[in-house]
Amino acid sequence: MSNRFSRGLKPGCVSSDGALMPKVNMSISVPVRPHLFNCSLLVAALLIVALSLSPAHAAVWYVNDTSTTGDSYTTSTGADTQPGTIAEPFRSINKAFDSAVSGDTILVDKGIFDSYATVNTNNGTETAGVNVKTDSIALIGEDSASTIIDPPGANTLAGIYGIYADTQVNLLIKNIGVTGAYDGIFWFNVDRSTLSSDSAGTCGNYGFNLNNGSDTDTLSNNIANSNTLYGIYLDSSSGSTVSGNTANSNATIGISLYTGSGNTVSGNTANSNSTGIDVYACSNITVSGNTANSNSSDGINLNSNNSTVSGNTANSNSSNGINLNSNNNTVSGNTANSNASSGIMLTSSSNNTISGNTSNSNSFAGIYLIGSLSSSNAVRNNVIRSNTWAGIYLSDADTNVVTQNDISGNDTGVWIDGTPFSNLITKNNIAGN
Repeated sequence: MSNRFSRGLKPGCVSSDGALMPKVNMSISVPVRPHLFNCSLLVAALLIVALSLSPAHAAVWYVNDTSTTGDSYTTSTGADTQPGTIAEPFRSINKAFDSAVSGDTILVDKGIFDSYATVNTNNGTETAGVNVKTDSIALIGEDSASTIIDPPGANTLAGIYGIYADTQVNLLIKNIGVTGAYDGIFWFNVDRSTLSSDSAGTCGNYGFNLNNGSDTDTLSNNIANSNTLYGIYLDSSSGSTVSGNTANSNATIGISLYTGSGNTVSGNTANSNSTGIDVYACSNITVSGNTANSNSSDGINLNSNNSTVSGNTANSNSSNGINLNSNNNTVSGNTANSNASSGIMLTSSSNNTISGNTSNSNSFAGIYLIGSLSSSNAVRNNVIRSNTWAGIYLSDADTNVVTQNDISGNDTGVWIDGTPFSNLITKNNIAGN
C-alpha cells in the first residue's frame, strides 16, 4: 500500500539564471504500513485501561456533634444518616471509619464524642471510642482541647480504649483529646505512624500506650498528664521518636521505654511524676534536651546500654537527678541540681563517660558511683559545687578515672570508701571543700 503525492514548480517561476522554468511534476512514493496503525490503537487502549485502574482521589469525611458552636470544619450538626460531607456530617467517628478507605482523611469538629465500637483483642472483646481498621488514614480534630473522645464506662475498667489500632501502618492521629479511658490511645503493632498534638489525661492506666512492636512511630507535641500509671509508654518498640511532649503529674512514670532499641526521647517535659523518664532493658537510646524536674523519685532513670543522655535538666527531684544502672553510655552536658539525693548516680555501671555536666546543691553527692561493678568509668570536665556531702563519692567503685573536674564548695571534694585500689584521681580543681 502506498500513497502518491505530487508537487511541482508553478509555471512562470524564475530559475537562478533568470529563465522561466516549465512546470515539473515530482512524485514521492511513501509506504504506509498497516501494523503502525494497529500499534497506535494498542497504545491508546492501554492508556485508557491504566487510567481506569488508577486510584481515585482520596476522600475527606466530616464528623460533628449536635452543635455548630465553635466549629471549624462543618456547617451543620452531625447525624449518622447523613453522607459525611461538610454540609451533612456524620455524628460518630466510627461511622466515618466505616466509610473511609486507605488514603482518606476524617475531620472531626469541636465536641464530645462518646460513641463506641467493639474490638477483638487477645483479651477477648473490648471497647474503644474509636476503632481504627484501615491503613493510611488521617484522623484530625479541631484541637485536643475541643475535639474530645470520652468512651463510655469507668476509666478503671481494663479494656476501655479511647482510640484503638492494631497492625495498621501510616496512620496520623492529630488534634484529638481523650479522657476517661483505661488506655487513652492504644496501638498494638502499629508501624510508621504519627501521634501529633493529641492529649490523653485522667486515664486509668496509660495515656499513650504503644505496644508489641509498634516501630518507627512519631509522638510529637502531645500532652499526657494525670494518668494513673504512665503518661507515655513504649513497650517492645524500636526506631521511634518521642519529642516535644508534656507528661506531668502521672502517678508512676511520665515517659517510659521498655525493651526497645534505637528510640529517641528529646525535648520533652516530664515533671511531678514518680519518675520523670524511665528507660529499661533497652539499647541505643538517645535521651536529650528533656526537662525532668520535681519528680518524687528520679528525674531520669537509665537501665539500658550503649545509650546517650545529653543536654537534659533534672532538678529538684526527691531522689537522684539522673540514675544509671547500665554500661557503655555517655552522660554529657546535663544539669542535675538541688536533688534530694545525688545529682548523677551510677550503680553497678561500667565503661560510662560522665562529662561536661553541672551537678550542684544536691543533698548527698554531686556524682556518686557505688558498687564494685561501677568500674572503668570516666568522670571528667564536670562542674560539681555546693553538694552537702561530697562533690564526687566513690563507694567500692574501682578502676575509674576522675579528671579535670571543677569540684568546689562541697563538704568533701572527692570521697573514697570501701576497698577500691585502682581509681585515678588527677588534674582536678578541688578547692574550698
